[in-house]
Amino acid sequence: GKPSLTDVLPLGKWRDDPEGLLSLTAAAEHDSEHPLAAAIVAGAQKRGIPIGEVTAFHAIAGQGVTADITVSSRWLAASAKRDDSVVLPNADARETHAVAVGNTDLIDRLEIGMPSVGDENLDDIIADMQRLSSHGKTPVLTAIDGELAGIVAVADTVKPDSAEAIARLKSHGIEVVMLTGDNETTAQAVAGQVGVTRVIAGVHPENKADEVARLQGQGYTVAMVGDGINDAPALARADVGFAIGTGTDVAIQSADVTLMNGSLMGLVHAIDLTHATMRNIAQNLGFALGYNSIGIAMAAGVLYPFTGRMLSPMIAGAAMAFSSLCVVSNASRLRLFDPGKPKTYQVRKPNLSNSKHSQKGNIMGLFSDHKAKNEGSCGGHSCHCGHGNAGSGDTATTVKDPVCGMTIDPATAAATREHEGITYYFCNPGCADKFDQDTARYIA
Repeated sequence: GKPSLTDVLPLGKWRDDPEGLLSLTAAAEHDSEHPLAAAIVAGAQKRGIPIGEVTAFHAIAGQGVTADITVSSRWLAASAKRDDSVVLPNADARETHAVAVGNTDLIDRLEIGMPSVGDENLDDIIADMQRLSSHGKTPVLTAIDGELAGIVAVADTVKPDSAEAIARLKSHGIEVVMLTGDNETTAQAVAGQVGVTRVIAGVHPENKADEVARLQGQGYTVAMVGDGINDAPALARADVGFAIGTGTDVAIQSADVTLMNGSLMGLVHAIDLTHATMRNIAQNLGFALGYNSIGIAMAAGVLYPFTGRMLSPMIAGAAMAFSSLCVVSNASRLRLFDPGKPKTYQVRKPNLSNSKHSQKGNIMGLFSDHKAKNEGSCGGHSCHCGHGNAGSGDTATTVKDPVCGMTIDPATAAATREHEGITYYFCNPGCADKFDQDTARYIA
């Protein structure tokens, strides 16, 4: 469904000013394309809370964002009272705050401290986050000027037909896996609402494709469904990628199939139609081969020793025409396909006992982990950022797309861009277009 803001829990000196906390949080998230960020911004706008001026914005994939926010001192001081008649000294003064919004990994990375005001306890903060997660909400931490300032929670309301879609997929023998960067508690809570029993949580954006590869290595044929920039590498890596039509352009470019609406029932209908089409093709091949097999045998004289007759050219011509008529008529039956009618087919089960598949999955996982560690520590433009030095002829064996983070071979890159003497490589034209629109953001 569409994520929405549900809770604002201020900490420390912001405890009496939740609207000021939300104002700074929404301002930091304003330039982010993440669905949770959009929910926070929309929640602040719905409450009539102004959003400050954003500078030095930086998005950290899989962790959150940082930014410097400039706001009116008068509004922050009066926001708790919400009394427009209050006139404070230096009413036109403006102040700038360093704001970080994200998960616990971001807070640890930035070495954020506990609130200097009040008696906040880390155990209580963790308990609040776990409580929110148990209700299917995603807790987002906000730090202001190097201190924890509050928790903002966002809930992704499950669409009414999602549970039905999952049940329909399972009825056809399809195993459904939830792959998410959210924490385990929140993921399990949402999975329980829709009937998903297998959850892979806490997955960083750059590792989603690795998880798809791991499932493929175990012998599964994997269809990935996603809608965001972070899903693009996994959509490209899967055997079939399904992009939600209401999602980002990069996801749509990376996928094989685009569902025209945001409902998961579209996925069920697509798979149902696929099976109906393949069944129809098999029937048409049967018609065509059957007519030709019988007709060629008769024309070759198979019946001549018994009946003394050969195949009449008129009968042969009529049989050819009737064969084509049967094929076209049978294919036209697909126009009567009813997506609402339950289907009874079962997908072919993978051979998960094959030791070669199992070994392949283990090896792929080991190399993926090893490569991720090396790429995170080697530094340098061509290794970490997905680009090489233009004109030098020396590029890394593999590089990362600076937009979606997908690892690609420079020789097979779908697009390249030159910027300040550096060549950037992209997995698809959509990522290159994103890079053109906001180059500074992706080379920071």
